[in-house]
Amino acid sequence: MRAIERAFAAENVVIAEVGAWKNMLDPDAAKRKENLDYVSERCALADAIGARCCVDIAGSFNAEVWYGMHPKNLSKEFFDATVENCRRVIDAVKPARTKFTIEMMPWNLPDGPDAYVDLIKGRREAGIRSASGRV
Repeated sequence: MRAIERAFAAENVVIAEVGAWKNMLDPDAAKRKENLDYVSERCALADAIGARCCVDIAGSFNAEVWYGMHPKNLSKEFFDATVENCRRVIDAVKPARTKFTIEMMPWNLPDGPDAYVDLIKGRREAGIRSASGRV
């Protein structure tokens, strides 16, 4: 991985992101754990190669489509679970160079700038920490 990082740096190329793209809120507990482990692995990879961020969406309570609409996707339960999932990934990886980011979606939280601010505040109130101090 260091060779990849050096090769990109030698060409003055910055790796913007490593995508994780798994449902961190899968209704099936075993699948959710598997997905969170995968997201943590991708975040660790991003940090290892110096990517600016590791990105995913919060997920969905939709059992059929991992990014799909569901009435509970805009609920306090969804928000609280998203804060907890972000904490879990950041605490597992402890990224030093990479930010773990949640992409906004129109039918899931965060769904806009105000919801993203709430997510960051919720993370801080929950005591979630990372080396960068950011979600």
